[in-house]
Amino acid sequence: MPLAYNRWSEEDLKSRNIVEEGEYPFYIVTVSTKKTKPGIDKNGEQKIIKDMIEIDFNFTDNNGVVKKIKDWILLVPEMDWKLRVLADSVGLIELYDDMQLDCHHLIHKKGIFKLGIKDAEDKDKNKFKTNFVKEYIKQSTAQLIDEDIPL
Repeated sequence: MPLAYNRWSEEDLKSRNIVEEGEYPFYIVTVSTKKTKPGIDKNGEQKIIKDMIEIDFNFTDNNGVVKKIKDWILLVPEMDWKLRVLADSVGLIELYDDMQLDCHHLIHKKGIFKLGIKDAEDKDKNKFKTNFVKEYIKQSTAQLIDEDIPL
């Protein structure tokens, strides 16, 4: 009698750790300042190195499994709006508005983000699916976060 198992395709294996799109409570583990990587852009021009913050999150998926994800916020006029929404999501909007927000203020904070799924490519040009932080949910629009969430 054959073993009882699920048959996995190569495609299934590549996307086995993908969490379905939706809103998830998060916990910020670490935050650090970084620089973008140097290189050449699509037009063959040298990329400008920019300041950014890198954020490591823990969150719990719909099956109760704790997952990890990173997000990056470029500190440039076209992208730093995202920092305001993150600050609002974790209850630090006053520090943000007073121009006092720093990385250490964000560590161990909780909020809610919306996850998406996108196509990605590794360094060998192999295609796969991955999760990404689509947006942070402002506290004013978020439902109350349960303090007992196991993050």
